[in-house]
Amino acid sequence: ESLLERARTLSPDAGRILYKLAMIRRHLGDIASARTLLAEWNGNDSLPQIDDPLMLAVAQMSQSAAFFLKAAEWAMAGGDTAAALTSVKSAIEVDPESVDAHLAYAHVLALTGRQSDATDEVRWVLNADPESARGWYLLAFLHRTSSSSVIQAETRAAIQRSLVLKDDEQSRTLAAALAMRAGRYEEAAREYASLIERRPEVAYYHYWLG
Repeated sequence: ESLLERARTLSPDAGRILYKLAMIRRHLGDIASARTLLAEWNGNDSLPQIDDPLMLAVAQMSQSAAFFLKAAEWAMAGGDTAAALTSVKSAIEVDPESVDAHLAYAHVLALTGRQSDATDEVRWVLNADPESARGWYLLAFLHRTSSSSVIQAETRAAIQRSLVLKDDEQSRTLAAALAMRAGRYEEAAREYASLIERRPEVAYYHYWLG
């Protein structure tokens, strides 16, 4: 934070430095200071003009997609979906080809009720990276309540693809829930049995097996 303050002194009109400072202050709980900085930032996305190599390196942190994605995480942790949406959009502006940025955007869109837009983002991800386990998981998650037989089939294929790419607990839990919802009880039982092998201490998994 102190290095960014120095960078701000050297380049006071660099909006991205202001934004980064605001996100840090928000994360530290200084909401009033964060709001003041965001008001000063006001969407200014200008880059720092700094000659000092160290200050330039620090200031450039505010130009990375990774920074904006971290800022979005902080905003979501604080329940500020509007700030999270702004951050992921900034991440995409910095790196339009970032799969992680588009996945984060899809996640925030889904949380704000924009399911169709979220699905479009996920499809962009899967077109760019068909091996994205997270992308296939999100596609299945977004369609998990659909009553369309066509969408249900796509959802089942998506979660199975996700599991092939990355067999983690989150994906396995969704696969079990989807099977249960569709009335494929034997399949659901196998999924919950698999989850119990991994996490025998989780009572929820035992519940579904009776």
